[in-house]
Amino acid sequence: MASLPLFFRRTWPVLSLREGGPCFVRLRPWRSVSGTRRLDSRHKGSALKRWTLLVDPFGSLKVRLPCDVSVRPLDPHGYPSADRAFVELISPNQGENMDDVLVKYDKAQKQMVVTSENISSDTLIDLVTPVKFDLDISTFHKGCVKIKKMESDNCYIETEKGHSILNSLKAHKVQVHSKGGKVICRGTIHGNVDIQTSDKGIVEIEKLQGTSMNISTTDGTLKTKYIYAESSNLSSSNGNIELGNIHGNVTVRTAAGSVTVDSSDGSLTASTQQGDLDIYISQLGIVDLVTQEGSIMLKLPKALRAELQLSGSIVEISPEIHLDDIDNSTQQDHQTVHAFLNGKGEGAHLIKAQAVRGMLNIKSCSWIDTLKLKSL
Repeated sequence: MASLPLFFRRTWPVLSLREGGPCFVRLRPWRSVSGTRRLDSRHKGSALKRWTLLVDPFGSLKVRLPCDVSVRPLDPHGYPSADRAFVELISPNQGENMDDVLVKYDKAQKQMVVTSENISSDTLIDLVTPVKFDLDISTFHKGCVKIKKMESDNCYIETEKGHSILNSLKAHKVQVHSKGGKVICRGTIHGNVDIQTSDKGIVEIEKLQGTSMNISTTDGTLKTKYIYAESSNLSSSNGNIELGNIHGNVTVRTAAGSVTVDSSDGSLTASTQQGDLDIYISQLGIVDLVTQEGSIMLKLPKALRAELQLSGSIVEISPEIHLDDIDNSTQQDHQTVHAFLNGKGEGAHLIKAQAVRGMLNIKSCSWIDTLKLKSL
């Protein structure tokens, strides 16, 4: 390796926890975001009015309210026919005008409707419906939405500044659109997911499982623990994108933010204009990484076989990386390297990484190493 002094180095101080230690994986503790307590804890106030409706088990719910909304499934043991729905108005204001809330059920359309324009914003409308109800929920102003353990064909949520909390849902299609609120997904969300939030709204997800995922923010962070999908499209205009374990064909784009991937199993395309890329490839499809202004940290398993096309202002490769058929060149302060990791042959997928004006670093790192670090 002495013939390539420009991009091989004997030490790796940036990546080592200690001399001879395992490779460094940046750990990001999973913290629930602030500002969602109002729906997580018991809502202040008392129940001022209750409605009971006889409904079809496979009906739908339409909500248009300027206050908080909570939806949870009917107890299947208490109501085995799944033909009841309950609405409860909870408010700290004993003088609340309860006639401002309209609750009705259209038997022909099998649709339950809850609407109000004037109910106070500190009110909670708590709904219990059959578990298979389709959901169409819109809140105004700072009205938040919390949905737990529903199994709908379609789940649509729209908020203005309010937060959306989804907990363990199953649906064919899940859509959440917000003009500035946070979107929090807890447990596993099964289905094809479309989440969009603008302004400073963030997205925080534990686990998604489905065929296609489309998630975007404007200025807020996009953060996930697990994604299992055939295809995923994750983007942000200015926010950072922080991904845990991702599976399938994944495209990640941000203009001003940085991108972190703890583990990629599949094909990955990641790009940013100004931010950095920090990527660990656990199992390989086609990988294409580009940053215009930032740097790239690429971590690879020791046994991975791949064709490498690398470029950057400086390309640094850790000495334990075994390369064959190396072609190294430098032109106008920009270095380009073409090589094969662990030899040519079948199963050698392509990894392209380009740091147009920044540094590109490559380090060997095993999945076991990452587990050891996470247990520290």
